[in-house]
Amino acid sequence: MKIYESKHLTINYYENEKTIENVWLDTFHLLEDNYLSDFQEIKKCIGKYVFDKFISDSQDLEFGIVPEMQNWSITEIITPFLLSGVQKIALVIDKEFFEMRSEKEKVSAPKFGIRYFDDLAAAKSWLNE
Repeated sequence: MKIYESKHLTINYYENEKTIENVWLDTFHLLEDNYLSDFQEIKKCIGKYVFDKFISDSQDLEFGIVPEMQNWSITEIITPFLLSGVQKIALVIDKEFFEMRSEKEKVSAPKFGIRYFDDLAAAKSWLNE
């Protein structure tokens, strides 16, 4: 069920799977304020929906995320999700960025229930294991 839609982001809720999914869309002209505003919509899912899995499809994200914004998303979104009981977070990113991720990140993130993927089907499969 679609629960939010903007020009740049769609958020879906799958009640049976207890999963929130966000898909970044036409982000070529995305502004920082819009990005942060859309991220706040993701955060509003906490307490409003029952979910223990989250998947973010950022494969087509054309918006450059500076380290400060990456830290903000960890503090404002990822950490509250984990504290609210989310068990698994799948982050689907562009293949090129996936290959650039450090081995340390690929190894340490799963300890916290977070995994990076470059394939949406593989991410969904992992969530439903």
